[in-house]
Amino acid sequence: MKKICSLILIIAVVLSSFSVSAVAASIATPTTWASNDTVGIKVSWTAVSNAKKYNVYRRAAGSSSWIYLDTTTANVYLDDTVYNGNYYAYSVRAYDSAGNYSAYDKAKTYSVKCVATPVLTSIKNVTAGIQINWGAVARGCVYRVYRRGAGSSSWLYLGNTTGTSFVDSKATSGAYWRYTVRAVSSGFYSGFDTAGLYTMRLANPYSIKAVSYDNHVYLSWAKINGATNYRVYRRGAGETYWTYLGSVDTNYCYDYSVKMDKYYRYTVRAARGNIFSDFYTNGPVVICKSDISRHLPIEMYFSSGAGGWGTVVEITKDCKFSGNFHDSNMGDTGYGYPNGTVYVCRFNGSFTNVRKINNYTYAMNLASLYYTEEPGYTWYEDGRRYISTGAYGIEDGDAFCLYTPDTPVNTLPQDVLDWGSWQIDDDSYYLGCYCLYNISQGLAFFS
Repeated sequence: MKKICSLILIIAVVLSSFSVSAVAASIATPTTWASNDTVGIKVSWTAVSNAKKYNVYRRAAGSSSWIYLDTTTANVYLDDTVYNGNYYAYSVRAYDSAGNYSAYDKAKTYSVKCVATPVLTSIKNVTAGIQINWGAVARGCVYRVYRRGAGSSSWLYLGNTTGTSFVDSKATSGAYWRYTVRAVSSGFYSGFDTAGLYTMRLANPYSIKAVSYDNHVYLSWAKINGATNYRVYRRGAGETYWTYLGSVDTNYCYDYSVKMDKYYRYTVRAARGNIFSDFYTNGPVVICKSDISRHLPIEMYFSSGAGGWGTVVEITKDCKFSGNFHDSNMGDTGYGYPNGTVYVCRFNGSFTNVRKINNYTYAMNLASLYYTEEPGYTWYEDGRRYISTGAYGIEDGDAFCLYTPDTPVNTLPQDVLDWGSWQIDDDSYYLGCYCLYNISQGLAFFS
């Protein structure tokens, strides 16, 4: 019995020794670490000599059990089954070709909080700069914003925010800029979109000026770096929406669709392809008025055509006027004055009730007429007799018209054509000067 027992014991010891040597931990333990990536948590570890594969394990916060995730021959693994805001610990076991395996890296295992990568949603030009927007990741997150210029491979940190938008006020107009965002929570960083979103910075057109004329508004603004064209908008008084007028490739334009005595507000945005600047909602306001003062002051001359006498009148911007009349009969006229008689008149006054009839005609009425010397007053100087007269061409008039130089000749009254024969030839299509027409008397002045 003793011999048989001894034999059985020896065999058992031999078998026991063989079994233990086949599974002994004779391979090095990988050192493991983890970090957030764009779609989950990236687990990495040191490569182990003679290792043919690695088993990856995970333990969720609050659990004492490790769960098997996957087997890989690489030394990196992306866990995309995690949930945002949860903590996870990872460990890796190495295996060689004989089936020997390492121990777990329990001593160096640490927890990492899953922080989801912010999803970029939009990018656009605003008045203050370039605005980038993204979706919220989790409460309590801080977002770090980065920028990269065209041709650069390095991301420049711009700043932090707890909101889901950020405005880069330092982006230079005319240059392309690319942006990305990563979230930070409890000291853990999310991944980030390496492609990001990009656009060209187009600043708002500034120094926008609007000047109204008789039948249009002239707009101008500063040129913007990077812009290839400009979009022009208009808003009428009481309107809450902007009307798109059109696009121009210059930094000025004309609006001929306005109506007289109406208020309009204008604004402009720069464009390059499908990239647009923001625009000022409080652009300049202009009223299109029937304003004769845009043509004034002017000096006009009324003559018989024979050159023997004439009246000169100057009309100022406030529709006041002043002028003089001069005629003479030089030589003995049988009145005993060998040096002749001089007829003079110095006068001033004003027009009122000015109104625009069409794009080239204004109507008005004589409001007042004053004389420096009353008509009929007589005095003598150097053997000449001077007699004060009326303001010929102005007096005895009430209704007047002012025609501008672009007036079609075929629309002028015959009296104007007769008096202006020295100004208007048969080949003229448009009046080449200003004309003040005394409707009551059928007399015309020309500039």
